[in-house]
Amino acid sequence: MHPDEFDRLLSTEGQLALQRAAEKIASAPSVIHVVETLGREFAPQIVRPAVTVALLRRAARGKFRHADRMYFTRQALEQASGDIVAEHRANRFRGFASVADLCCGIGGDTLALARQTAVHAIDIDLLRLKMAEANARALQLSDRIAFAQSDVRTINVPPVDAAFIDPDRRPEGVRRVRLNDYEPEWEVIWKKLSRCRAWGVKAAPAIPWSDLELLDAEVEFISCDGELKECALWFGELRTVRRRATVLPSGEELQAEKPAPTQLGPVREFVHDPDPAVTRAGLVADLGVRLNAHQIDAQGAFLSGDVPSPTPLARSYRVEAVLPFRLRQLRQWFRARRIGRITSIKRGHAADVEQLRRQLNLIGEEHRLVIWTRIAGQPTVIVAPGHFTESISTIPESRR
Repeated sequence: MHPDEFDRLLSTEGQLALQRAAEKIASAPSVIHVVETLGREFAPQIVRPAVTVALLRRAARGKFRHADRMYFTRQALEQASGDIVAEHRANRFRGFASVADLCCGIGGDTLALARQTAVHAIDIDLLRLKMAEANARALQLSDRIAFAQSDVRTINVPPVDAAFIDPDRRPEGVRRVRLNDYEPEWEVIWKKLSRCRAWGVKAAPAIPWSDLELLDAEVEFISCDGELKECALWFGELRTVRRRATVLPSGEELQAEKPAPTQLGPVREFVHDPDPAVTRAGLVADLGVRLNAHQIDAQGAFLSGDVPSPTPLARSYRVEAVLPFRLRQLRQWFRARRIGRITSIKRGHAADVEQLRRQLNLIGEEHRLVIWTRIAGQPTVIVAPGHFTESISTIPESRR
Protein backbone atom coordinates (compact mmCIF):
# COMPACT_ATOMS: atom_id res chain seq x y z
CA MET A 1 0.00 0.00 0.00
CA HIS A 2 1.29 3.46 -0.92
CA PRO A 3 0.99 6.36 1.57
CA ASP A 4 -1.31 8.19 -0.87
CA GLU A 5 -3.62 5.16 -0.96
CA PHE A 6 -3.70 5.16 2.83
CA ASP A 7 -4.62 8.85 2.84
CA ARG A 8 -7.57 8.05 0.56
CA LEU A 9 -8.56 5.24 2.90
CA LEU A 10 -8.83 7.77 5.73
CA SER A 11 -11.26 9.89 3.70
CA THR A 12 -15.02 9.65 4.19
CA GLU A 13 -15.34 7.48 1.07
CA GLY A 14 -12.40 5.31 2.17
CA GLN A 15 -13.89 4.72 5.60
CA LEU A 16 -17.18 3.70 4.01
CA ALA A 17 -15.32 1.28 1.74
CA LEU A 18 -13.46 -0.13 4.74
CA GLN A 19 -16.73 -0.65 6.59
CA ARG A 20 -18.26 -2.39 3.56
CA ALA A 21 -15.16 -4.57 3.16
CA ALA A 22 -15.35 -5.73 6.78
CA GLU A 23 -19.05 -6.59 6.36
CA LYS A 24 -18.52 -8.47 3.11
CA ILE A 25 -15.48 -10.43 4.33
CA ALA A 26 -17.50 -11.80 7.24
CA SER A 27 -19.92 -13.57 4.87
CA ALA A 28 -18.45 -13.66 1.36
CA PRO A 29 -17.29 -16.98 -0.16
CA SER A 30 -13.90 -15.53 -1.18
CA VAL A 31 -11.77 -12.40 -1.14
CA ILE A 32 -12.10 -12.17 -4.93
CA HIS A 33 -15.86 -11.97 -4.49
CA VAL A 34 -15.42 -9.12 -1.99
CA VAL A 35 -13.15 -7.19 -4.36
CA GLU A 36 -15.55 -7.64 -7.28
CA THR A 37 -18.54 -6.56 -5.20
CA LEU A 38 -16.86 -3.46 -3.81
CA GLY A 39 -15.53 -2.60 -7.27
CA ARG A 40 -19.09 -1.84 -8.37
CA GLU A 41 -19.36 0.85 -5.69
CA PHE A 42 -15.84 2.26 -5.19
CA ALA A 43 -12.78 3.15 -7.23
CA PRO A 44 -10.03 0.49 -7.50
CA GLN A 45 -7.59 2.78 -5.65
CA ILE A 46 -9.83 2.52 -2.58
CA VAL A 47 -11.01 -1.08 -2.88
CA ARG A 48 -7.57 -2.70 -2.64
CA PRO A 49 -6.38 -0.92 0.55
CA ALA A 50 -9.83 -1.27 2.12
CA VAL A 51 -9.91 -5.04 1.61
CA THR A 52 -6.27 -5.37 2.72
CA VAL A 53 -6.84 -3.52 6.00
CA ALA A 54 -10.13 -5.32 6.67
CA LEU A 55 -8.38 -8.69 6.28
CA LEU A 56 -5.46 -7.65 8.48
CA ARG A 57 -7.82 -6.38 11.17
CA ARG A 58 -9.36 -9.83 11.38
CA ALA A 59 -5.91 -11.41 11.55
CA ALA A 60 -4.85 -8.97 14.28
CA ARG A 61 -7.66 -9.75 16.71
CA GLY A 62 -5.54 -12.29 18.54
CA LYS A 63 -2.88 -9.64 19.17
CA PHE A 64 -4.76 -6.38 19.65
CA ARG A 65 -7.93 -5.72 21.64
CA HIS A 66 -8.82 -2.78 19.39
CA ALA A 67 -7.76 -4.41 16.12
CA ASP A 68 -11.03 -3.45 14.40
CA ARG A 69 -10.12 0.23 14.79
CA MET A 70 -6.45 -0.04 13.84
CA TYR A 71 -4.39 -0.07 10.64
CA PHE A 72 -1.70 -2.57 9.63
CA THR A 73 0.58 -3.75 6.88
CA ARG A 74 1.11 -7.50 6.79
CA GLN A 75 4.80 -7.40 7.66
CA ALA A 76 4.28 -4.79 10.39
CA LEU A 77 1.54 -6.90 11.95
CA GLU A 78 3.73 -10.02 11.92
CA GLN A 79 6.55 -8.16 13.64
CA ALA A 80 4.46 -6.05 16.03
CA SER A 81 4.12 -6.94 19.69
CA GLY A 82 0.58 -7.70 20.77
CA ASP A 83 -1.15 -5.74 23.52
CA ILE A 84 -0.24 -8.10 26.35
CA VAL A 85 3.49 -8.18 25.60
CA ALA A 86 3.72 -4.47 24.72
CA GLU A 87 1.96 -3.44 27.91
CA HIS A 88 4.20 -5.69 29.98
CA ARG A 89 7.29 -4.05 28.50
CA ALA A 90 5.82 -0.54 28.74
CA ASN A 91 5.47 -0.99 32.50
CA ARG A 92 9.27 -0.86 32.67
CA PHE A 93 9.09 2.79 31.66
CA ARG A 94 6.64 3.83 34.34
CA GLY A 95 8.09 6.79 36.20
CA PHE A 96 10.08 8.16 33.24
CA ALA A 97 8.78 11.52 32.02
CA SER A 98 9.43 10.78 28.34
CA VAL A 99 10.49 7.88 26.11
CA ALA A 100 11.75 7.68 22.52
CA ASP A 101 10.21 4.82 20.56
CA LEU A 102 12.58 4.24 17.66
CA CYS A 103 11.51 2.20 14.61
CA CYS A 104 7.97 2.52 15.95
CA GLY A 105 6.28 0.81 12.99
CA ILE A 106 2.49 0.87 13.16
CA GLY A 107 2.69 1.82 16.83
CA GLY A 108 2.08 -1.37 18.80
CA ASP A 109 4.66 -0.37 21.40
CA THR A 110 4.02 3.34 21.01
CA LEU A 111 0.43 3.00 22.16
CA ALA A 112 1.39 0.94 25.19
CA LEU A 113 4.15 3.39 26.11
CA ALA A 114 1.78 6.35 25.74
CA ARG A 115 -0.36 4.95 28.52
CA GLN A 116 2.67 5.30 30.80
CA THR A 117 4.48 8.44 29.62
CA ALA A 118 5.01 10.96 26.81
CA VAL A 119 6.42 9.35 23.67
CA HIS A 120 8.56 10.51 20.74
CA ALA A 121 7.76 7.98 17.98
CA ILE A 122 10.16 7.80 15.03
CA ASP A 123 10.19 5.64 11.90
CA ILE A 124 11.69 5.96 8.43
CA ASP A 125 8.71 4.27 6.74
CA LEU A 126 6.11 6.94 5.94
CA LEU A 127 3.23 4.50 5.52
CA ARG A 128 3.84 2.80 8.86
CA LEU A 129 4.22 6.18 10.53
CA LYS A 130 0.91 7.37 9.10
CA MET A 131 -0.71 4.17 10.36
CA ALA A 132 0.80 4.68 13.81
CA GLU A 133 -0.67 8.20 13.90
CA ALA A 134 -4.08 6.90 12.81
CA ASN A 135 -3.92 4.17 15.44
CA ALA A 136 -3.10 6.76 18.11
CA ARG A 137 -6.11 8.84 17.05
CA ALA A 138 -8.36 5.79 17.07
CA LEU A 139 -7.32 4.97 20.65
CA GLN A 140 -7.39 8.65 21.74
CA LEU A 141 -3.69 8.75 22.61
CA SER A 142 -2.51 11.35 20.09
CA ASP A 143 -1.96 14.05 22.70
CA ARG A 144 0.72 11.90 24.38
CA ILE A 145 2.74 11.10 21.22
CA ALA A 146 4.93 13.21 18.93
CA PHE A 147 5.50 11.49 15.57
CA ALA A 148 8.44 12.13 13.24
CA GLN A 149 9.64 10.52 10.03
CA SER A 150 13.39 10.05 10.16
CA ASP A 151 16.20 7.52 9.77
CA VAL A 152 17.30 6.24 13.18
CA ARG A 153 20.81 5.75 11.76
CA THR A 154 21.33 9.46 11.17
CA ILE A 155 19.25 11.34 13.73
CA ASN A 156 20.15 12.36 17.23
CA VAL A 157 18.00 10.69 19.85
CA PRO A 158 15.49 13.25 21.21
CA PRO A 159 16.19 14.62 24.71
CA VAL A 160 14.21 12.00 26.61
CA ASP A 161 14.61 10.09 29.86
CA ALA A 162 14.58 6.63 28.27
CA ALA A 163 14.47 4.92 24.88
CA PHE A 164 13.19 1.76 23.25
CA ILE A 165 14.00 0.39 19.81
CA ASP A 166 12.40 -2.37 17.77
CA PRO A 167 14.84 -2.91 14.88
CA ASP A 168 13.72 -4.63 11.72
CA ARG A 169 14.43 -8.34 12.12
CA ARG A 170 13.20 -9.14 8.62
CA PRO A 171 15.23 -6.94 6.28
CA GLU A 172 14.40 -7.78 2.67
CA GLY A 173 11.73 -10.14 3.99
CA VAL A 174 14.19 -12.65 5.50
CA ARG A 175 13.89 -13.49 9.20
CA ARG A 176 17.09 -12.68 11.12
CA VAL A 177 18.08 -13.67 14.67
CA ARG A 178 21.61 -12.26 15.05
CA LEU A 179 21.99 -8.71 16.42
CA ASN A 180 24.33 -7.67 13.64
CA ASP A 181 21.81 -8.75 11.00
CA TYR A 182 19.09 -6.40 12.23
CA GLU A 183 18.32 -3.08 10.58
CA PRO A 184 19.72 -0.86 11.94
CA GLU A 185 22.60 -3.12 12.90
CA TRP A 186 23.80 -3.46 16.49
CA GLU A 187 26.73 -1.07 16.12
CA VAL A 188 24.34 1.74 15.18
CA ILE A 189 21.93 0.89 17.99
CA TRP A 190 24.77 0.89 20.53
CA LYS A 191 26.17 4.23 19.37
CA LYS A 192 22.72 5.83 19.45
CA LEU A 193 21.48 4.55 22.77
CA SER A 194 24.42 3.58 24.98
CA ARG A 195 24.57 7.11 26.45
CA CYS A 196 20.92 6.96 27.55
CA ARG A 197 20.36 6.39 31.24
CA ALA A 198 17.76 3.71 30.47
CA TRP A 199 17.01 1.88 27.25
CA GLY A 200 15.62 -1.34 25.86
CA VAL A 201 15.85 -3.37 22.65
CA LYS A 202 13.39 -5.86 21.24
CA ALA A 203 15.24 -8.90 19.89
CA ALA A 204 14.32 -12.16 18.21
CA PRO A 205 13.34 -14.96 20.61
CA ALA A 206 15.82 -17.26 18.86
CA ILE A 207 18.76 -14.90 19.39
CA PRO A 208 21.86 -16.98 20.24
CA TRP A 209 23.40 -16.55 23.68
CA SER A 210 26.75 -15.94 21.97
CA ASP A 211 25.36 -12.56 20.89
CA LEU A 212 24.42 -11.72 24.47
CA GLU A 213 27.39 -12.89 26.54
CA LEU A 214 29.40 -9.66 26.30
CA LEU A 215 26.46 -7.29 26.78
CA ASP A 216 25.94 -5.71 30.18
CA ALA A 217 22.21 -6.18 29.83
CA GLU A 218 19.28 -7.90 31.43
CA VAL A 219 18.07 -10.58 29.05
CA GLU A 220 14.34 -11.22 29.37
CA PHE A 221 12.59 -13.97 27.43
CA ILE A 222 8.84 -13.44 27.23
CA SER A 223 6.15 -15.99 26.43
CA CYS A 224 2.40 -15.55 26.10
CA ASP A 225 -0.14 -18.36 26.32
CA GLY A 226 2.67 -20.91 26.25
CA GLU A 227 4.35 -19.58 23.10
CA LEU A 228 7.73 -17.85 23.17
CA LYS A 229 7.24 -14.36 21.77
CA GLU A 230 10.42 -12.36 22.08
CA CYS A 231 13.60 -11.44 23.86
CA ALA A 232 13.90 -7.99 25.46
CA LEU A 233 17.28 -6.50 26.35
CA TRP A 234 17.37 -3.93 29.16
CA PHE A 235 20.25 -1.53 29.76
CA GLY A 236 21.20 1.13 32.27
CA GLU A 237 18.59 1.82 34.93
CA LEU A 238 16.26 -0.74 33.33
CA ARG A 239 18.68 -3.59 34.02
CA THR A 240 17.73 -5.26 37.30
CA VAL A 241 19.07 -8.81 36.92
CA ARG A 242 21.03 -10.76 34.31
CA ARG A 243 18.39 -13.32 33.26
CA ARG A 244 14.62 -13.24 33.48
CA ALA A 245 11.82 -15.46 32.18
CA THR A 246 8.36 -13.88 32.07
CA VAL A 247 5.19 -15.84 31.44
CA LEU A 248 2.15 -13.88 30.26
CA PRO A 249 -0.67 -13.22 30.78
CA SER A 250 -0.10 -14.25 34.40
CA GLY A 251 3.03 -12.13 34.72
CA GLU A 252 4.81 -14.89 36.65
CA GLU A 253 8.59 -14.41 36.58
CA LEU A 254 11.76 -16.33 37.28
CA GLN A 255 15.05 -14.46 37.52
CA ALA A 256 18.69 -15.02 38.40
CA GLU A 257 22.02 -13.27 38.04
CA LYS A 258 23.48 -16.60 36.94
CA PRO A 259 21.85 -20.01 36.41
CA ALA A 260 21.73 -22.52 39.25
CA PRO A 261 23.78 -25.72 38.79
CA THR A 262 22.03 -28.65 37.17
CA GLN A 263 20.67 -31.30 39.53
CA LEU A 264 19.92 -34.70 37.96
CA GLY A 265 17.69 -37.46 39.24
CA PRO A 266 15.21 -40.19 38.24
CA VAL A 267 11.64 -39.76 37.06
CA ARG A 268 9.35 -39.48 40.08
CA GLU A 269 5.58 -39.10 40.45
CA PHE A 270 5.30 -35.93 38.36
CA VAL A 271 7.17 -34.49 35.38
CA HIS A 272 7.20 -30.73 34.82
CA ASP A 273 7.50 -29.20 31.36
CA PRO A 274 9.00 -25.69 31.78
CA ASP A 275 7.51 -22.80 29.85
CA PRO A 276 9.67 -21.98 26.80
CA ALA A 277 10.63 -18.61 28.33
CA VAL A 278 12.22 -20.50 31.23
CA THR A 279 14.05 -22.83 28.88
CA ARG A 280 15.40 -20.05 26.63
CA ALA A 281 16.51 -18.01 29.64
CA GLY A 282 18.56 -20.99 30.82
CA LEU A 283 16.71 -21.08 34.13
CA VAL A 284 15.45 -24.67 34.16
CA ALA A 285 17.62 -25.59 37.16
CA ASP A 286 16.39 -22.47 38.99
CA LEU A 287 12.82 -23.58 38.37
CA GLY A 288 13.78 -26.99 39.73
CA VAL A 289 14.91 -25.35 42.97
CA ARG A 290 11.58 -23.55 43.25
CA LEU A 291 9.59 -26.74 42.58
CA ASN A 292 11.83 -29.03 44.62
CA ALA A 293 12.45 -31.00 41.45
CA HIS A 294 15.43 -32.12 39.36
CA GLN A 295 16.20 -32.57 35.69
CA ILE A 296 15.90 -36.07 34.28
CA ASP A 297 18.50 -35.49 31.56
CA ALA A 298 21.47 -33.12 31.46
CA GLN A 299 20.58 -31.94 27.94
CA GLY A 300 16.82 -31.80 28.43
CA ALA A 301 14.45 -29.39 30.13
CA PHE A 302 12.05 -31.81 31.81
CA LEU A 303 11.99 -31.71 35.60
CA SER A 304 10.59 -34.34 37.93
CA GLY A 305 9.44 -34.33 41.53
CA ASP A 306 6.89 -35.65 44.00
CA VAL A 307 4.29 -32.86 43.77
CA PRO A 308 2.58 -31.08 40.84
CA SER A 309 3.68 -27.62 39.76
CA PRO A 310 1.73 -24.73 41.36
CA THR A 311 3.09 -22.17 38.87
CA PRO A 312 2.41 -20.94 35.32
CA LEU A 313 6.14 -21.37 34.75
CA ALA A 314 5.62 -25.08 34.01
CA ARG A 315 2.97 -27.67 33.19
CA SER A 316 2.83 -30.80 35.30
CA TYR A 317 1.85 -34.33 34.33
CA ARG A 318 1.38 -37.32 36.63
CA VAL A 319 3.61 -40.18 35.49
CA GLU A 320 1.86 -43.45 34.64
CA ALA A 321 4.81 -45.23 33.06
CA VAL A 322 8.39 -44.75 31.88
CA LEU A 323 9.14 -46.97 28.88
CA PRO A 324 12.20 -47.54 26.71
CA PHE A 325 11.89 -46.42 23.11
CA ARG A 326 11.14 -49.79 21.54
CA LEU A 327 8.29 -49.69 19.06
CA ARG A 328 7.12 -53.29 19.53
CA GLN A 329 7.08 -52.97 23.32
CA LEU A 330 5.23 -49.65 23.11
CA ARG A 331 2.63 -51.12 20.75
CA GLN A 332 1.99 -54.00 23.16
CA TRP A 333 1.77 -51.67 26.15
CA PHE A 334 -0.77 -49.35 24.47
CA ARG A 335 -2.89 -52.21 23.11
CA ALA A 336 -3.02 -53.93 26.50
CA ARG A 337 -4.61 -50.75 27.91
CA ARG A 338 -6.82 -50.10 24.86
CA ILE A 339 -5.22 -46.73 24.18
CA GLY A 340 -6.51 -45.50 20.84
CA ARG A 341 -5.57 -41.84 21.00
CA ILE A 342 -2.45 -40.02 22.17
CA THR A 343 -1.36 -36.41 22.57
CA SER A 344 2.36 -36.05 21.92
CA ILE A 345 5.02 -33.73 23.33
CA LYS A 346 8.54 -34.10 21.96
CA ARG A 347 11.73 -32.77 23.55
CA GLY A 348 15.23 -33.87 22.48
CA HIS A 349 13.86 -36.88 20.60
CA ALA A 350 14.81 -37.30 16.95
CA ALA A 351 11.84 -39.43 15.91
CA ASP A 352 8.90 -38.24 13.81
CA VAL A 353 6.12 -38.59 16.39
CA GLU A 354 3.34 -38.47 13.81
CA GLN A 355 4.92 -41.35 11.95
CA LEU A 356 5.36 -43.22 15.25
CA ARG A 357 1.69 -42.71 16.08
CA ARG A 358 0.75 -44.39 12.80
CA GLN A 359 3.23 -47.22 13.38
CA LEU A 360 1.76 -47.88 16.84
CA ASN A 361 -1.55 -48.75 15.13
CA LEU A 362 -3.52 -47.60 18.15
CA ILE A 363 -6.83 -49.29 18.91
CA GLY A 364 -9.19 -48.49 21.77
CA GLU A 365 -11.15 -45.77 23.53
CA GLU A 366 -8.51 -44.67 26.05
CA HIS A 367 -6.37 -41.54 25.71
CA ARG A 368 -2.86 -40.78 27.01
CA LEU A 369 -0.34 -37.98 26.94
CA VAL A 370 2.96 -39.31 25.56
CA ILE A 371 6.23 -37.48 26.14
CA TRP A 372 8.99 -38.45 23.70
CA THR A 373 12.27 -37.42 25.30
CA ARG A 374 15.68 -38.64 26.47
CA ILE A 375 16.80 -39.82 29.91
CA ALA A 376 20.53 -40.24 30.56
CA GLY A 377 21.01 -39.77 26.83
CA GLN A 378 18.68 -42.66 25.89
CA PRO A 379 15.41 -42.22 23.91
CA THR A 380 12.59 -42.72 26.40
CA VAL A 381 8.80 -42.48 26.50
CA ILE A 382 6.92 -41.10 29.49
CA VAL A 383 3.19 -41.78 29.60
CA ALA A 384 0.72 -39.67 31.57
CA PRO A 385 -3.06 -40.07 32.12
CA GLY A 386 -5.13 -38.93 29.19
CA HIS A 387 -7.52 -36.39 30.70
CA PHE A 388 -6.29 -33.75 28.26
CA THR A 389 -8.48 -31.98 25.71
CA GLU A 390 -5.72 -30.61 23.48
CA SER A 391 -4.24 -32.42 20.49
CA ILE A 392 -0.74 -32.13 19.11
CA SER A 393 -1.93 -29.58 16.57
CA THR A 394 -3.05 -27.22 19.34
CA ILE A 395 0.16 -27.38 21.35
CA PRO A 396 2.33 -24.43 20.23
CA GLU A 397 5.33 -25.53 18.17
CA SER A 398 7.68 -23.89 20.68
CA ARG A 399 6.40 -26.34 23.33
CA ARG A 400 6.54 -29.54 21.24
